[in-house]
Amino acid sequence: MSMHHDVSAMTLFSPTQLYQVLADLEVLDPEELLHAREQANKAGIPLDTYLVEHEHLTDRELGQVIADHEQLGFVDLDHEPIDDAAVGLIPEQVARAQNTLVYRRDGKQVYVATAAPHNYLFLKSLEQKLGVPIEVGYTTADTIKRACRVYKTKVSEEIGTLIEAIEAHPDDQETIVALVDALVTYAHDNGASDIHLEPLQHSLAFRLRIDGVMHTIHELPKKLAEVILTRLKIMSKLRTDEHRAPQDGKFRFTTATGTLDVRVSMVPVTQGENVGMRLLSTDGRHFFLSELGFSPSDLAKINRFITSPHG
Repeated sequence: MSMHHDVSAMTLFSPTQLYQVLADLEVLDPEELLHAREQANKAGIPLDTYLVEHEHLTDRELGQVIADHEQLGFVDLDHEPIDDAAVGLIPEQVARAQNTLVYRRDGKQVYVATAAPHNYLFLKSLEQKLGVPIEVGYTTADTIKRACRVYKTKVSEEIGTLIEAIEAHPDDQETIVALVDALVTYAHDNGASDIHLEPLQHSLAFRLRIDGVMHTIHELPKKLAEVILTRLKIMSKLRTDEHRAPQDGKFRFTTATGTLDVRVSMVPVTQGENVGMRLLSTDGRHFFLSELGFSPSDLAKINRFITSPHG
């Protein structure tokens, strides 16, 4: 993993450290910098936020200063060409949560801009997941937020269109089927392991668990909860007239990239029925013990133990 990065100032430094860095580099007049720190403290906001909001420095200038100080390469995503296909290598919710964006793929290397270059664990796991070396560059958190707009909104727009169609024609079964299919497809495309549909007071929360972290993706109209749950019950071969007892079922779902086994659990709650769905790929690779990275001595021990009469 090559560390050509940039980070959000406050991700790297405490307010005191950032002040000292800017003072050492003589980026601003000492009195101007001291006044800015006092005003930031008085307003209760981070120093870097104050400097940008009050136009002492632009977001880009601040990022460049921090990157230079840390001997990192700076990536200006506002002007850097962004490859839509490369962006899709990280799910949108993960990109936002980790302040990290894949912006280019060139041959056998992937280029990543992050506002958290010291998050070595995530970056290393990303490199392992992609299976190619990554070149990491620094950019500010605000730049990452702006750049995340490049994520395709096709699915969100599709869901919105389907919701409008169902509201206009509540008995249109084809549209209801298409909406449920769109939700499952979106979850699969974003690498989710679980889908949760949670009834709230005025809406139905559509949530995904991605890499162990739960993300709220969309809040669907509460009046669509019944038709969505009925469709899921039909797919899972559950009783559609049962609303007071827990039910478990499963169904198989085909996407453009493979087939999923979906395990469904429905539990009555105060606001309706809570739905949990576990997505299991039927195309998952099966590994042999010898492929899991054990040392020869440890592999010999495991083989000996599993063939022991008492386990």
